[in-house]
Parts: sequence; C-alpha cells; structure tokens
Amino acid sequence: MSEVRFSLTTYTCVFRTLVDDLILARNSKEANHVVLLINKAVEALLEGLTLHLGQPVETESLARYRDANLLVLRALADERAYGPNWTRGRVTAALVEARDEIKYNPDAVDCLIRSSMVNLFEYDKHLATAVGEGDNQVALAFAMHLCRLYLIEDRSNAHIIEADLFGTIEALQKIATHSPRPPDGMVNLMEMIKDRKST
Repeated sequence: MSEVRFSLTTYTCVFRTLVDDLILARNSKEANHVVLLINKAVEALLEGLTLHLGQPVETESLARYRDANLLVLRALADERAYGPNWTRGRVTAALVEARDEIKYNPDAVDCLIRSSMVNLFEYDKHLATAVGEGDNQVALAFAMHLCRLYLIEDRSNAHIIEADLFGTIEALQKIATHSPRPPDGMVNLMEMIKDRKST
C-alpha cells in the first residue's frame, strides 16, 4: 500500500510543478517559458507513463496524470494560443532531445502520436538516425515496436501510415538485409510490412 501512496505522491508533485510552470508561462507570455512548459509536460509523460515493477499505480490516477499533461499541450496547440504546428514542432523537439533513458517510452510516444502532437516527418528522421547501423539496441527495439504497432497490429488507425515511417523502415530494412545477425523478429517484421504494402 505504501508503494501506491509513493507513486501517487510522485504524480501529484509532478502535476503541481506542471501547474506552477503553466502559471509562469501564462503570466510571462515569453516563448522560452512556453517551451520549458512543453519540455516538462513531455518529460512528465515519458517518465510517468511507464509502470515500474514493484510500484503499482491505480489506472485511474495514471489516466488523470496523462490527461493533465495532454490538456496542457492541447491548450498550447489551440489556434488562439500558439497553434498546432508550432506546438507539434516543440513537442517533437522535446521528444528528440529527451534523456536517453526515457525517450523511447512506447506508451508515452504512442499517446503523443495519437493526440496529433508529434511532427511525424521530423520524428521519423530522428528515429532512422537513432537506429543507424543497429548499434543502439534500445532505439532499434523501439523502432521495431512502433512499426509493428502501427503498420501491422493496428492498421485501422489513421495516425501513422507507411510513408510516415519511411526513413525508419528503410533503416530497419538495411539492418535486416546487411546484418549478419539481425535482431529476433526483424526479418519477419520487414516481410510483413512489405506484404502489407503490396496488398
């Protein structure tokens, strides 16, 4: 029970910091305060949407936490504020510049993509570069997960199509083709994506 309380307290502290930053950004009206607010909201999502082993959290609390951070981002994306394109660019930059240990959180990235908060063209370029030659195993596993999620498992979605992950797919295909020992499931994943394109 104390672990749940600790997690809820952590979420509450992060939420209060977010509210304080929101007030600061509103009162100052300087773009650098807004960028800081976006960075903190994205970081909060990246850190908070992963359930850690040994730290159970109520699903309702996690949903509120996610929704509070998304509400801030949606408010900034409103045409009367900074607009969707500017906000999407800043959110994407925050994702790309996040600390390595949190930047590949599939739940948070999926949440931001489904909320139309990510510039997919820029994010794809970053992910393809991160995958590179296959040296970054975390980025590689993450890229494979996104391709599997959006292009194989959830084809009915309108959030990502093959063209949105073109660079990432190319990088993965190059590794699958030229690597002497491609990661488990990569060759199969590339074949499934290729088959889906042709149908």
